[in-house]
Amino acid sequence: MTGYEANVPRIVWDRVDDEVIALDCIAGIYYRLNQAASDVWQALDAGVTTERLQEAGVDSAELRSFIAELTTADVLRERHSLPEEEVPIVLSGGHLGLERFEDLKPILEADPIHEVDPSKGWPVGG
Repeated sequence: MTGYEANVPRIVWDRVDDEVIALDCIAGIYYRLNQAASDVWQALDAGVTTERLQEAGVDSAELRSFIAELTTADVLRERHSLPEEEVPIVLSGGHLGLERFEDLKPILEADPIHEVDPSKGWPVGG
């Protein structure tokens, strides 16, 4: 059984209405997932396996493509352990829409929070 989860702490995400916004704090890229992709994202992050998602009706080729894009970008990572109890699946159906944006990259890279040194505190600088 294969499971995935958000690559935290690199990735910060939240669901707003029907969409998930996931921010890659290292690369300065953010992703917007439509409702169907958001449902799959939340299910994966909660511990639902890809096999269960396919059994629930998610197109296997589309799911593989969705996961491949997000794991290649280090947004999702393989989950090492699954929940002991079965997690419920809530799916709206439809195409797994994923958009990638780099317009905030210069702002995020200039943000002094990237200069945090856990041993010295924040901010670190001259």
